[in-house]
Amino acid sequence: MSIDWSKVESNPETKQKVEGKVLLDLRAKIIDLEQDLYKTKENLTNTQKKLSTCEEELGDAKNDKDNLSKQADSLRSEKSDVEKKVGDLEKKVGDLETDIKTKSEKIGELEQTIANKDKEIETLKNNFDQKNKDLDNIKAELEQKSMEIKKLDQKDKEIESLKENIESKESQINELKEKVDTLEVKLAEMGKAPEIIENIKETMSVKGFLSDKELEALLK
Repeated sequence: MSIDWSKVESNPETKQKVEGKVLLDLRAKIIDLEQDLYKTKENLTNTQKKLSTCEEELGDAKNDKDNLSKQADSLRSEKSDVEKKVGDLEKKVGDLETDIKTKSEKIGELEQTIANKDKEIETLKNNFDQKNKDLDNIKAELEQKSMEIKKLDQKDKEIESLKENIESKESQINELKEKVDTLEVKLAEMGKAPEIIENIKETMSVKGFLSDKELEALLK
């Protein structure tokens, strides 16, 4: 027999006959409900903890939001300053680009001037190399002339030596002539002049000179 819940609700003190199976089912349901209640309480506790954590995180998030708002305001201010600086820099860049263009034109002119100077330097270098070659040739000629001069100096010395020898021979010849003249006079007085003179001339033609001993021998 099942429980008449309407009677129980109208008169809770009313006694009813209940089968054991119904009671067992009822107990099982009660146990399930108690378990569900326990789980529900446990879930509620966990949910409350999570809610508390979420509230803390929400507080932190609000603080972070406030901080981010302040940072955003600061960044906006910085952005304004940066935009102003960018404007100034863009103006400077424009001025620099104009200056660079002017400088580039001057650099182009200088590069052309340098190229012309390089050509001039190359020409001067070639001229310098040619001058060095000419100088080397002149040095070689000077060395040749110096050697020739040395040879001429040697010849002059030889000529000077020959002159001295000639002067010495001429002096000897003059002395001999004086001796011959003296001998001719003496021989003429002695009457043997022609023969002795001929002998003297023959000796002179062979030897080129006549010693005192040879002269005395001819006179005996």
